[in-house]
Amino acid sequence: MFVKDRVRLGLVGASVALCLGLDGCAAQQPIPVTVFPESSEIYVDGQRARPDKSGSIWLRKDRGHVVLVREPGYRPEQVILESIQEGAERHLRPARIAVRLAPSAHTGKAIQVGLEGEPAVDTPPAPLTEPRDVMIPAKGQIKPGSQGAGTAGGREAE
Repeated sequence: MFVKDRVRLGLVGASVALCLGLDGCAAQQPIPVTVFPESSEIYVDGQRARPDKSGSIWLRKDRGHVVLVREPGYRPEQVILESIQEGAERHLRPARIAVRLAPSAHTGKAIQVGLEGEPAVDTPPAPLTEPRDVMIPAKGQIKPGSQGAGTAGGREAE
């Protein structure tokens, strides 16, 4: 073997070893990404990703991915990319991502909650659906039409 051939084999071997050790040699697909607000952070499989100059992120086609878009003050959105076999080729679907984040639902009003899960502020009682026994303290009588008077909302007492 000539020295040039040994050098070529060494370079080829080093390239193969590098490809096996890194994900860089797997077939990748550009996924165009459009987000609003434009300052939103994009995460792919838990790692921060930045689109290239064309607005695309390059992802491996041989497996699915989870894309998370988030920005403070907005509800985060998640997009699932699936790896689909089409003939001899694999593709990621959807082939593009467009996300418009919705503002958080915070109204800015503080709500205090008591230990029992009841609101700490006074709220009017809910309207009654059926008449109840009501004692009139001054007279000690039962209000007509109540259960104590023999009817419950116009029905026979049970």
